[in-house]
Amino acid sequence: MIIPNKNFWGLADVFRIYGSAWPRSFIMALFGALLTLLIDLTADHGTARRWFSGFIVGGRGPTPLPFQLFAFIVGFGLVFRSTFAYRRYWEARTMLQSMTALFTEMVVQTINFDLGTLPKDATADQLQKAHDFGELFIHLMSLLHAAALANLRLDWDLRNLQAHDGVADPPPMDASELRRIESKRRYKESQEKIQSRRALKLRKTYRAHHFKGKFKVRDFFLLRAKTSIRLAYNELMPIGVVGGLSEEERRALGSERDEEAKQLNVTKGTRLTTGYIVPGAGERTSIVANWVNQAILERRREGGLAVPPPIMTRVYGVLSGGFLAFEQCRKIADTPFPFPVSQLVSGVLLMFALGLPFVVAASIKTTWLACLITFISTWTHYGLNELARDLEDPFLYDPNDLPLARIQYNFNERILAIARTKRPNSKLELGVARVRSLVRDQPAAQSIDPVLGGGATETILEEVLGIELSPASNEP
Repeated sequence: MIIPNKNFWGLADVFRIYGSAWPRSFIMALFGALLTLLIDLTADHGTARRWFSGFIVGGRGPTPLPFQLFAFIVGFGLVFRSTFAYRRYWEARTMLQSMTALFTEMVVQTINFDLGTLPKDATADQLQKAHDFGELFIHLMSLLHAAALANLRLDWDLRNLQAHDGVADPPPMDASELRRIESKRRYKESQEKIQSRRALKLRKTYRAHHFKGKFKVRDFFLLRAKTSIRLAYNELMPIGVVGGLSEEERRALGSERDEEAKQLNVTKGTRLTTGYIVPGAGERTSIVANWVNQAILERRREGGLAVPPPIMTRVYGVLSGGFLAFEQCRKIADTPFPFPVSQLVSGVLLMFALGLPFVVAASIKTTWLACLITFISTWTHYGLNELARDLEDPFLYDPNDLPLARIQYNFNERILAIARTKRPNSKLELGVARVRSLVRDQPAAQSIDPVLGGGATETILEEVLGIELSPASNEP
């Protein structure tokens, strides 16, 4: 996601090329301008005007009414596609935020239900179990959120699920900052051991793309949809998990490092001798969600989360709502924009680019102005189409996809803050505690009113609770 520049009337964004839809529409615009130039050089202006001599309105000369009607249909198709593309983009962002909010709420409820139901005289063993459950639950919810985001961006490499580092700089929101990420990553990877020549070659291939946040020649022709580009981008933007992944969790999630699975050449659905079933990449989110449910049930079996069942169902309801929001995101990720609509819009745009030069050459006598008008009009129409193509898939194509790594970082920081925070006592609560202490210390014979004897109530309100009384009414 590229952050727009709000300064100088947005002119800085107008001239920004990286991440723009302008370059991909430049080739067709240039083609239209050259075609206009060719028509103007090979056919004189009078001959071109006679092409539309049958459409004379008010004696003002020929008017290409049929092409105007066709251009209106082309514009309507572009508006239709761009509108629905933005709807897909915004719905994806809305559902993603709903998933994050519901998973956060689940952490809040579960942690507080567990700690809030501990007995006042809890033993050291009970406190330790509550602490261990809190750490496990934070880790599992972070892993669940990370697995969901990895699924949405089609990232099946478990090496891209790395331990969350709250001290390091967060992943960038703006894809133009990837140059800094790449330089740091290169140094880190030079320190790592790569186990095979194939892995080394593959990683060099990914790094060859150099996500440096700048325009490249291929951006004139291609949306960044190649698999190698997506894999390199995912490698540069790993998703953090609180506590990282253990080897046992990696094997349970179908890690490629499982030597037994490699030797047997098994695929998903195969049960290994270790008892694990090798899952497919798409099932990882459901597997982690199952782990979360198992952790809750085991904790209740230990005596924790001792809230009434009707209240406990709220936790499961929130988890279900979060998972439903994830499925709504996956609906967008798994369902492409309808092919017939995309094909039709692309086809009529091509016909528009081929027909417009004839109309402009017949309408404008000046050669350079005719070429310029054709170039601008074609560039604008194709720019709108490329804009829609970019927004239709909000999870995949950099640099305008949603910043999933940054969203995961913010989620991890949020749930860690929840786990580390205990509500401080307010001033009123501290004052009431002191009042009760003073009441216990007063002799019974001096108790005149229900709280303290002989005018001590005003003293407590003013000196202990810090509440000033009005001199006339003795009321706060």
